[in-house]
Amino acid sequence: MPYEIKYDEARNLAVVRHLGNVDRKELWDGREEAMKLVRDKAKPRVTVDMREIELRTSVMEEFNFARAQSNYFPGSVKVAVLIRKDDPKKKEHHLIETVGQNRGAMLMVFDEPAEAEKWLMD
Repeated sequence: MPYEIKYDEARNLAVVRHLGNVDRKELWDGREEAMKLVRDKAKPRVTVDMREIELRTSVMEEFNFARAQSNYFPGSVKVAVLIRKDDPKKKEHHLIETVGQNRGAMLMVFDEPAEAEKWLMD
């Protein structure tokens, strides 16, 4: 499994850390597992750390992933996605952010962990 999940109960924060080569299945599996951890809790939060990956998805797979965000993470769940400053798929990550937001997901992409943390905890 090229991802690991940790849960901080005090902050109701699930952290999904993807590692190595990541394809569509790993993205969807990580999202589903994170949602199970924070579902039905007050102020649910998720961080998706993608700083150590090689993303192996097509633009269409990324669009479909983004389009389904609000089905997994309704507007009550804040999702911060962490990417590297030099991420070669930076545009695709922002596509996921825009499409997800347009469908009601509270989703933001960050390349600074401190900014992501601040946004999540506000």
